[in-house]
Amino acid sequence: MNPANIFKIKGLLDRFNQSHPKVLPFFRVVNQRGITEGTIIEMKVKFTDEKEYVTNIKVTEDDLELFQQLKELSM
Repeated sequence: MNPANIFKIKGLLDRFNQSHPKVLPFFRVVNQRGITEGTIIEMKVKFTDEKEYVTNIKVTEDDLELFQQLKELSM
């Protein structure tokens, strides 16, 4: 990965964290608790016109492998 892109992403993440200070602590708690096989992750998007979409996944062993790889990339 291009080092300039890494710095750009870092800056964008810093701004995101300043705008949404509850997100990182939420993920820290979830990470400390540990997502295990069978955990259900729910996602909801609510648009300004009040239309909303909700879905969920039940975490599988394959998902855990993906999550681990993503964690390693972020280190």
